[in-house]
Amino acid sequence: IPVSTPNTYQITTLSDAHCSNVAGSMSGSATVTVASPPTISTIAAPSAICDGQKITAPPVTVTQNNGTEQSSGWQYCATENGTYSNFNPTEKTWAYSENGYYIRYYSANQCGTTQYSNKVQVTVKPNPTITLTKNPDDAQICANTGIVITGNGTGSSYEWTCSGTAGTPSGTGNSVYSLPAQANNYTVNCTSTLNGCTSTATTNVSVYPDLASGAGEIETE
Repeated sequence: IPVSTPNTYQITTLSDAHCSNVAGSMSGSATVTVASPPTISTIAAPSAICDGQKITAPPVTVTQNNGTEQSSGWQYCATENGTYSNFNPTEKTWAYSENGYYIRYYSANQCGTTQYSNKVQVTVKPNPTITLTKNPDDAQICANTGIVITGNGTGSSYEWTCSGTAGTPSGTGNSVYSLPAQANNYTVNCTSTLNGCTSTATTNVSVYPDLASGAGEIETE
């Protein structure tokens, strides 16, 4: 029985191979349901992420149209019309080198028909790079003796926040941090933010006590 339009058909008469129709012995009925290709809703581009993060898959709705889904999932490709590969959004981390890649959703039914959603691009932002330098380079100072810690990185619009060990105040930009007067080793952590992405760097400072003043300082810039 040739059927080309997706629909539900009612068959009320059956014939044998000789095209005879014997009333009462060959009659019957059957329902034939023809599945059409699945329909996939339009997807939106996922929110921008930073280098090394995972995307949150955009919402998607699939209507099977009398069919049964056999497989489905997400795919990505470096170019819009290239060969796509399957991926799991909860597992794949994206590199900055993949910025601008395309993703789509697919669904296949029992007839072997595969439909695809529209394609959207993934935005991956770079993480800032940080290099810390100390002056003096050995970072061994006495209390009340200044040390300059300079942070350098690529990009622009950086927000610097540096803090030392527990009990040491933190600040942004050029700040002076008071350290306890006893000899000790301290860690200074610097965080740089660029367009919502962050990187951190760490340097160590050894402070020798100043019995007269009772405090040491670190100056950052």
